[in-house]
Amino acid sequence: MLSSLFSSQRRLRKAQIPALAQATPSPLHQAWKALRSNPLAMFCLILLVVMALWCVFGPMFSPWRDEATDALMINKAPNAQHWLGTDFLGRDIYTRLLLAGRISLVIGLLTMLLSVTLGYLLGRFQAMSVA
Repeated sequence: MLSSLFSSQRRLRKAQIPALAQATPSPLHQAWKALRSNPLAMFCLILLVVMALWCVFGPMFSPWRDEATDALMINKAPNAQHWLGTDFLGRDIYTRLLLAGRISLVIGLLTMLLSVTLGYLLGRFQAMSVA
């Protein structure tokens, strides 16, 4: 009896798994595969990630502070020191653009979080009232 038990285990290990019993990929995996197959979508995703990282970490590497003014550099054209020029107060436009991008990212993420939370709660309460 003991030998028949071990031989059946060996047969089970060698058995082929039916096609229906195999695990199907998750929806996230399917979406990632579809995104990877589209070169334009991948380019846009990479561009968005680079822009977001540059807005988050870029001001740390900027030689100018956001509120630093220079009366001698008022409304100057782009040059080696100020890549995008200066504004009417002599502030570096490039640094201020990076900081504005950071603020825009925070506002966008908070708006998304609020809308997802409200959508979840409304859907949850609607499902509870129907059931």
